[in-house]
Amino acid sequence: MLQQIPLIHGGVSFRFSRFSGSLHAVPESNWKSCAPSLGKNAAKINRASSLCHDPYQLAPAAKRTCNTTAIKWGQQDIRHGVEIANGLIRLCRRQFWLACLSSSLRRPLFENSAEAVSFFRETVDGEQSTLCLPRALFAAKTSRAFGADGVIFIGIFLPARSMHAWVIEGDALADPADDIWINYQPVAALA
Repeated sequence: MLQQIPLIHGGVSFRFSRFSGSLHAVPESNWKSCAPSLGKNAAKINRASSLCHDPYQLAPAAKRTCNTTAIKWGQQDIRHGVEIANGLIRLCRRQFWLACLSSSLRRPLFENSAEAVSFFRETVDGEQSTLCLPRALFAAKTSRAFGADGVIFIGIFLPARSMHAWVIEGDALADPADDIWINYQPVAALA
């Protein structure tokens, strides 16, 4: 379930809509600031959030690449991974909440999110800088370790208000090629 992370900047409160995936800015005085309940995932989200705010505590990223010709899967398994990725891309463009719901229906294909992200980057066509959300949701859906250790963050770059999604699983950033996540402040978490 998507959880909001309160963010107040310059007298403006930023809220992330869990249904549309859009960001809303309202004057701080018009918004009742109450800390949302993070439910059963509170410990996992708080731990990952602390790593976002202190990235020097993250484990070093291993430069893993996923060579699809070396995978011991059949072509059908690789094709299925690509179909999942392409389906999430289409859903993210049309229905944010449905894409999040789809990613919660796990289909473990990889041991961890780093392997899933590497597979996504290698096999999915398109500009990877614009595919951050489908890539993160793909990792959540296909990683065996995500359920226990993973959190997707959706963040905002202020003052431009551009958005970005990334995955922290365990004590590491899942995507070693993602070098911009550190510029974004989390406004939502999906665990």
